[in-house]
Amino acid sequence: MSNEYKDWITDRIADMNPKQRKIYDICMEYPFLIPQEDDNYNYDYLNLEIPDGWMPMFLQMCSDIKPILEKEGLVNTFQFTQVKEKYNMLICYYPEFNEEFDMVISRYQHMARYVCSKCGSP
Repeated sequence: MSNEYKDWITDRIADMNPKQRKIYDICMEYPFLIPQEDDNYNYDYLNLEIPDGWMPMFLQMCSDIKPILEKEGLVNTFQFTQVKEKYNMLICYYPEFNEEFDMVISRYQHMARYVCSKCGSP
């Protein structure tokens, strides 16, 4: 990575508002949340359609699936097709992967049924 590129990234991070910075930090931790089609992602929002109350649970799910993706060497290339709330259920669309991954997603989809989507309380 060139020094010019590092300086550009540093300047860009310094210009971010707190919301953008939080999203940036999330995307650096979980690169599979960055939309692949957008080379100049502005970090104003995550490409997710889930309520705020589920965000901590969703980030825990990301933490649980990251090692699975790392084991397969896909942490930087995997992409959810869509993540959203529908009929008060957590819905995750993604390319077919493996059973271990599916089990983690299913566990969090089940948990979401018992968590308030607005405040995150049980």
